[in-house]
Amino acid sequence: MKNTAASELNHLMREILVAEQQVYDRRARQVGVTLPQARTLGFIAQHPGVNQREIADHFHRRGASVSNLLKILERDGLIVKNASHGTQNRSNRITLTAAGQAKVVALTTIFTDVEDQLTTQLSPADSQQLIALLRRVQLPRD
Repeated sequence: MKNTAASELNHLMREILVAEQQVYDRRARQVGVTLPQARTLGFIAQHPGVNQREIADHFHRRGASVSNLLKILERDGLIVKNASHGTQNRSNRITLTAAGQAKVVALTTIFTDVEDQLTTQLSPADSQQLIALLRRVQLPRD
């Protein structure tokens, strides 16, 4: 027998997530980056000197796809790679340029605005109740 409440909950959470990702992507493109680039810039801002492997591990991506993404960010003058011990690309320490830092400031505003939109129709008590309920239905990660 199908649990309609569970199905509706799953549908609503997925719908909210997809809509949120679409808004993030559209707004990130307005400042000249894709959503994966925006997330990567944010991660680098929070972890200056991170290397390619650490980025790949954090986002659960293959090294080749991260390498391509970083090449674009470097080409666009948003990051710099500084060689650390060794010459492999994966051992390069990655930091933001001034232009990259400016993008992160703009992107942070975008992400905050979108997150705020999620709760505009909820009172603070409603928000806290929803968080508590979602924590109760959260599945463990593998």
